[in-house]
Amino acid sequence: MDFPFGYEDTDEDEDEDEDEDQDKEENEKGEKKEESNEDSDEDSHGDKPDKMEWLGCTKAWAVADFFNLLQDLFRDLKFIPINPLSVKDVFSIYHPSFRGMLPMIQEIYRRHGWPDLQSFQKQKCLEAISKAMKERFP
Repeated sequence: MDFPFGYEDTDEDEDEDEDEDQDKEENEKGEKKEESNEDSDEDSHGDKPDKMEWLGCTKAWAVADFFNLLQDLFRDLKFIPINPLSVKDVFSIYHPSFRGMLPMIQEIYRRHGWPDLQSFQKQKCLEAISKAMKERFP
């Protein structure tokens, strides 16, 4: 079967072929070998997935494109840093008690100069977010 995306036969594949040959020889000699499904491509029903199917439905991103998209999501406040270790996003569904949280934080960012990095006051912004979160969403 031909594989997309420049798949080439590697030395690792040859090692797997040798392992299969060795397994056949051992089984022919009557030796029993415990088989593990950990490395198997089979699903829970013992069927092997069509590799063309799962390879064909993925899109490979160029690294630069991925990080440009990520940068845009932060710039547009679709991904919103809450503190140095936490980021919220507008795509998630939050508990109703957090209604209004994201628009509030987005407005705090804009009041502190976002997205203009020359005028953005990061420390004051994070302090304002922390204060607002404690007051409105304890």
